[in-house]
Amino acid sequence: MNKKRHRIFNILIATFVFVHLNVALGIPIGSRCELNVQFMRNRWSENVDSILANLNKRLVQRLGKRYRFWEFEEQKADTVVFLLFSVDEKGANDIYVTLKIMRGINPPAELLSLQESWLKPADVYMRGIPPSKLATDSLETAFTNLLIEEKYNELFNALKKYVPISNFGEWIPSQNSKVPYNAVLCLPWQRYSELSFSEFRLACEWHPRPGYAEIITKAFGDKSSYVDPVTNVQSDGILTAPQRWTYTNEEIDMAGTAKREFKNLNPCYVFLEAFVDFSPFLELGSQP
Repeated sequence: MNKKRHRIFNILIATFVFVHLNVALGIPIGSRCELNVQFMRNRWSENVDSILANLNKRLVQRLGKRYRFWEFEEQKADTVVFLLFSVDEKGANDIYVTLKIMRGINPPAELLSLQESWLKPADVYMRGIPPSKLATDSLETAFTNLLIEEKYNELFNALKKYVPISNFGEWIPSQNSKVPYNAVLCLPWQRYSELSFSEFRLACEWHPRPGYAEIITKAFGDKSSYVDPVTNVQSDGILTAPQRWTYTNEEIDMAGTAKREFKNLNPCYVFLEAFVDFSPFLELGSQP
């Protein structure tokens, strides 16, 4: 990890630490919509608020299906990370759809910005803009086709980098002589079993040191039980084995210092590092 990425990572984690999270699974990603084109606002007039509210609800549903490892919800005041969908005007009636990942408040920091052209001046001149009763459908199609689908890789990689999929993990003893612990991730097996061959990045407090250590840990298709610290309910989660350990841009010796220090690591956030999809192979192996 380079120094710039490490600084960004620790700033991000610090933001999460100062926000109360009352669930052990899923860092909620808020969503809101804006219409920044005045002649469209004039055309849709009193219907603008309902159009944007309905659009936001639909986009949250689409995001939840397309990027299913994260939790999306309509914007709430306490969401640390949120998606901002906006319709913007450039030049002489060039209309763009924009999607940004934002973090924090007063003012929020921009983590990612994606933008695509939607309507050219000729389109507006020849066809006009949709009437208010069709506005939500038209906007949903534009954001879905031009950004959620077309920019899938960019958005997926940004979510992996910036947004945890869980905020809890625990260590259990392993038989590995070099690394005496495995990590059980608070990712219920029934929902997240398709991640059971993927790699994860754990942000861990390393007492008494400041900041966070990063553990890259890999799943090999196994599960193990854990107790949810909020609900106190026992569930099966994804079992992973630590592969690499870094702290302040330096790699820690997994067989030396790290072996003695695992008990001092507190896994606070679980990021998806690399998605490995084994489902086609598992389906093939199950065929007679």
